[in-house]
Amino acid sequence: MNIIHLCIVFVVLKILSFEVLFYHLMFFFLKGCEVCMEWDSIHYSNVDTNATLADLYQANAETFGIKYDHLAAERNSRGSTDMGNVSHIIPSTHVQYDICTKAVNHSHAFTTAAITEIAHKKTLIASKLMAMTVIDVVCNPELMKKIRKDFEKSHPGSQ
Repeated sequence: MNIIHLCIVFVVLKILSFEVLFYHLMFFFLKGCEVCMEWDSIHYSNVDTNATLADLYQANAETFGIKYDHLAAERNSRGSTDMGNVSHIIPSTHVQYDICTKAVNHSHAFTTAAITEIAHKKTLIASKLMAMTVIDVVCNPELMKKIRKDFEKSHPGSQ
């Protein structure tokens, strides 16, 4: 009998983790394997998008003729990330932008697509939009107050 040590990293939402675990266990069971699981202690949280920051980024994107719908991006996002951990400590938005590829993120194909000229241009634009968003916040103290207020609503007791 094969012995397989299966280390499952807890990087997806709990419900999805159990679904993935179930399918992996069924696969190994059907192959006649013995399964030993060790859970990784690293925990990544869901991204808690600050709506004001995301709206500012979206408005700046529109000045470049780019349609950026942060609500759609959040709905289509799966799993959790280290950016999620950051977003529970300080107001954040996790910007996603298109580099003109169908490749899945964190794959060899995506890495290849990321070094193309079009991906470089798209990254520069996204960087400019992020910088514009920072300038908006720094130059408008009322925006900073709104961002903090939004954050405190979703994180009671934070300062």
